[in-house]
Amino acid sequence: YLFSLRAVLLDKILSQGLVGLLLEQFVKREFDYEKTPVPTILKSREYNDMHRDEKERAKIIYELRERYAKEQNCPANDMLLNKDLLRIARDLTLITSIVPDKRIDQNRFSKMIDEISRVFEEKTN
Repeated sequence: YLFSLRAVLLDKILSQGLVGLLLEQFVKREFDYEKTPVPTILKSREYNDMHRDEKERAKIIYELRERYAKEQNCPANDMLLNKDLLRIARDLTLITSIVPDKRIDQNRFSKMIDEISRVFEEKTN
C-alpha cells in the first residue's frame, strides 16, 4: 500500500504545483536523508542523568542487546528491558537479578549476560 500512497502523494504534489514549495521546505529544514536516528533510550531523562562512564556502559549494553535481539529475531526490549539496561549500566551487580522474557532463548540470554559481564571486567582491569 505504500507504493500506491506514494503515487497518490506525488500526483497531488504535481497537480497542485507544489514541487517548488516542497523543495524549498527541504532546503529550509536541511532535510538529511543520511541522518542516523538516536535511539529513544539514549535520549531519555534517566540516561541523561547518568555519569559519563555509566553512559558509556549503557551504550555498550545497548549495542550488545541489539545484536542478540537480532539473532533472536525479537524486539530488543524483549531481550532486555530498557529500565534493566540502565540499571545494569549504573550497577553491574544487578545483572544477576535480571529475569528474561519467557519467549527468549535462555542460552542466548545467558550468553548476552556473560558477554556484558566480560566487557565490563575487561574495562575495569
